[in-house]
Amino acid sequence: MLTYEQAPLKRIAARQALEKGLITRARYNQILDELDRIERENKKSNDKWIRKAKDKIEELMV
Repeated sequence: MLTYEQAPLKRIAARQALEKGLITRARYNQILDELDRIERENKKSNDKWIRKAKDKIEELMV
């Protein structure tokens, strides 16, 4: 799975490939859509883990 840190690098690589004519605009848009989807999924997962950690901390403090 793509990490949060890798997404900007993938965007840059896709943009460079588009500018060099290595990929079409349609393929470029597909790549960006996929990166957006992955970033949303990662955020949901991270938010879930943060909530669990907060709950556990509160549980331990009581």
